[in-house]
Amino acid sequence: FVGSNGRGLYRIVRGQVEALGNPGGSPFVNYVTALPDGRILVSSNAGAFWWSEAGYAPLHPALQRRQVAWAALDADGSLWMRTVGDRIERIVDGQLEERTQPGLIPRWGFAAREGGIWISGAGGVYRARGARIDAVATAASGIREPACTAEDERGVLWCVGHGGLARVEGATVQTLRFQEPPDGLAILTLQRDRDGHLWLAT
Repeated sequence: FVGSNGRGLYRIVRGQVEALGNPGGSPFVNYVTALPDGRILVSSNAGAFWWSEAGYAPLHPALQRRQVAWAALDADGSLWMRTVGDRIERIVDGQLEERTQPGLIPRWGFAAREGGIWISGAGGVYRARGARIDAVATAASGIREPACTAEDERGVLWCVGHGGLARVEGATVQTLRFQEPPDGLAILTLQRDRDGHLWLAT
């Protein structure tokens, strides 16, 4: 599944590309998550939706026509998301609640291997579990707009941004900076494949 910036959602099957339309009428798809049970979670400028062969179903009525940057499902079944204004919100037992807190400047979030959600940004790295959001590590030094986008089997987080990437293990942050081009290489995302290789998108 591929989300596009202006052309909606696509699916690629055996080399064939299929257009799946615009979630909520918006062609701007910010993030797509394929869950282990086969469900597809789509975040767009018009809200957050479940996608199925039958079409799009909104996650919550209050999110319709609101920009959602990303959405992630934790092991407890709570849906966490970043909405317009850098707010962190979650849906638990059908209720939408705001979980924004001072110092948390979210850029990215995804489900943690051992439960909860990793949330990262200029304010550092946080872990959300249940009703709690706890600071884990400081932001990567020398990297602008940092975001942790992957976790390996040892629980090490890999973070990217403008100027380099970082490795976060517990409270320890190690940074690898890239000086070129002049403003520093902009790394948009990093993912780890099943063989342990790291793939960067710049």
